[in-house]
Amino acid sequence: MIKFPSILFSSLLTFSLSNEIKYELSIIDSLSEKGIHYESFLRAKKLYNKNPNNIEVICRMAGTNFIKAQNESDRDKQKKNFYHGFDYAKKAIRLDSLDGYANFWYAAYIGRIGEIEGIKQAILNSYDVKKYGLRAIQFISEKYDPVYHMMGRWHYELADLSEIEKVLASLIYAKPPDGSYEEAIDYFRAAIEIKPNEIRNHFWLGRTYLAIGKRDFAIKQFKIVLSLNPRDRDDEIMQSQAREVVNL
Repeated sequence: MIKFPSILFSSLLTFSLSNEIKYELSIIDSLSEKGIHYESFLRAKKLYNKNPNNIEVICRMAGTNFIKAQNESDRDKQKKNFYHGFDYAKKAIRLDSLDGYANFWYAAYIGRIGEIEGIKQAILNSYDVKKYGLRAIQFISEKYDPVYHMMGRWHYELADLSEIEKVLASLIYAKPPDGSYEEAIDYFRAAIEIKPNEIRNHFWLGRTYLAIGKRDFAIKQFKIVLSLNPRDRDDEIMQSQAREVVNL
């Protein structure tokens, strides 16, 4: 009987576990990419239960939970799921504050929770959305379109504040957050360059063009939205809204 040195056995075990995690992460990502979100969430949860301190696994848990919450039709359950998912994002940041995806999901969750809690909290949280969103762009080595899309939405939503909301913002801070449609356009274009077949990137670029009165540019984007294959309910909703604008 061959006896392996304990250090060799430990190395082989670590290598095996690492490969297993990478394999599972690839499946989770593949399912999510195909719009099979709930199955992606279940696999991420199972993997997280086995590896609760792996930064990549925690980020996948945060990500799949975010989409699960987003697709929840019951508002109370949705709110609960977002708060629950925020715990994963906070854990990821505590574990590695320089991880780009940890920063991205922290920004995504704190932004959504601001929306849930109302305009005042949304404005308060907007500073952290920008801070962690820009850190995500800095720390994620590959081109990752969701973070550019998120920053595009950040600029769009702040530029789109009503006059009353702008007054409220000025009461909260001496210098309210300064989003602009022009910067939103730049971020959405960057997202499209990375992932040209993503419906939401074209849809929100189209909405931004509409906001600044460039209807012809908007129609072009909405036609692209209608030419792409929807992956989930959100894509179908955006296509429906794009179709209304195109048919006016």
